[in-house]
Amino acid sequence: TPYRAAVLTPSGSWQPPTRAIFVGMGQTERISECVALLSDRHARIKGLWPLSALIAAAANKKRFKPKSSTRDKLKAPPRLPLTLALIATPTGLRQVLASGQTPLFSRLSLNSSESSLLAENVLNEARRTVQYLIAQQWITVTDLPIATRLWLPAEDEEALVDSANDIALDVQVLTPVDDAYLLLLPLIKYALPGLQLLPAANRLAWRAAQIGRVAMAVGTAALVIATLWSAELAWEAWRSARAFARMRQ
Repeated sequence: TPYRAAVLTPSGSWQPPTRAIFVGMGQTERISECVALLSDRHARIKGLWPLSALIAAAANKKRFKPKSSTRDKLKAPPRLPLTLALIATPTGLRQVLASGQTPLFSRLSLNSSESSLLAENVLNEARRTVQYLIAQQWITVTDLPIATRLWLPAEDEEALVDSANDIALDVQVLTPVDDAYLLLLPLIKYALPGLQLLPAANRLAWRAAQIGRVAMAVGTAALVIATLWSAELAWEAWRSARAFARMRQ
C-alpha cells in the first residue's frame, strides 16, 4: 500500500519534532498489528486518524460553534454545514462529505493520472457522487447545491466558470496542490478526538494522557495562584507587624 512519512517542525523549543506517517490500512487487524509493532519499539503513539478526518478539517478549518441559550437546550441541535471535499492523492481522487469537521462519507475514485484529475473530470465525478448520496439518503435535494472544495494538481478557471450555475455543486475553492499529504500533515492537530482509530487499550491510554496534561496545567495554575496569594498575605502580615512595632515605640 502506498505510504508517505514526514517530520513536522516543532511549534516551540519545548516540543520535540513529531513524525507522522500516512499508510493505507483497511482492516482493524492491520491497525492493531501496526500499533503493537510501534509499541514493541517503545514508540509513543499520540493519535491515529483516518485520512477523511484530515480532509474534513481542511474543508472546515473554523469550528462551527452555534450560539445556545438555556431555552435552546431543549431543542434539537442545529445541523452543521455540509461540505463535499475532493482532493487528489497519490492513490486517486478522495471524496469526503463532511458535516462541520466530521466526515460522513468517504470514497476513493478515479486514478492518480493527470488526465483523470482534470477539473472537468473531477466535477463530473462529484456530480455522480452527489446523485449517489441522494439515492442513499446521505443528503436530500434541499441540501443542493452543496458547498464543494477542490484540491487538484492544476487550477482550471474555465471549469469554474462552467460550474457557476451548477444545480448540484457550489464550487467555492479550487486550489492547486502538488502534494496532498504535505497539505494535510499540519491538520493532524485539528483532527477531532472522537475520530481516533486506535484500539481500545491504546485509546484509553491516549485519553488518560490527555486528561493528565489538562490536570497538570490546572494544578500548575492553582499552584501559581496559591503562591501569589501566599506572597500577598506575607506582605500584608509584614506591613502589619511593622505598623504595630512603630505604635509600640
